[in-house]
Amino acid sequence: MEEKDLRSRFDKRTQHLRIYARIVLGVISSLVLVTTFATIKDKPKEITVITVEQNPAEEQKTITPEFPTQDIEIRIIFNDESEDEPYAGRDVTLNEWKDVPEWDIPQEYKDTGGCLPESVRVHLYNLCEQSNISYPFMLALIETESGYQWDAESPDGSCKGYAMINDKWHQERMRRLGVEDIYDPYGNLKVSVDFLAELFIKYHDASMVLMCYNCGESTAEKLLEDGIYSTAYSEKILAREAEISYEIYGN
Repeated sequence: MEEKDLRSRFDKRTQHLRIYARIVLGVISSLVLVTTFATIKDKPKEITVITVEQNPAEEQKTITPEFPTQDIEIRIIFNDESEDEPYAGRDVTLNEWKDVPEWDIPQEYKDTGGCLPESVRVHLYNLCEQSNISYPFMLALIETESGYQWDAESPDGSCKGYAMINDKWHQERMRRLGVEDIYDPYGNLKVSVDFLAELFIKYHDASMVLMCYNCGESTAEKLLEDGIYSTAYSEKILAREAEISYEIYGN
């Protein structure tokens, strides 16, 4: 394959090339599995690491860990130099990455300091899949809460990060999930999705869940008792969810 073909495989601006790249990586994965299983008998299993950069050609290398691993896997390390958010670049497995739809935040949010690196989007998408929460729903919530700014903070300093989590009320949840820094986007989103999944199990209604998330369960329940089933906050997020869903899925 010519170098220009390798460079175009990871051009995020062209969705059909991204799909092609995933197919090629799937073939690579199969070849690695076949080759490794043929030689794995007396040595540790191999992990193929692919570094994905914004424009340069794909760099590929194989490393052997110091101890045997349970599964053979391909890991993707994103290194997009156009995104200077300090948490960009976390590696993910090929299986985690391959089903994530192509989407990027609106330019207006980029212009005001917002960013959502691809590795964070992969992380968020998989959290949503595991918790049965709409991916566009979470994108709309992040957009409304923080404008995609990982270090966002409420005026009183109580709510923080992408999803504006009040860590004071989620200490036990953070311990359970192994989250130490609420500003870390990966941990922040893990706490948010876990909390929302809990609310969905309890209330079964997206508008009510958002009301609880925004103003607390006791206040939301009082609003419900007064016949108020939505707020400007919940309506805004649900409307934006519909728009993002159309942008991603076309329906």
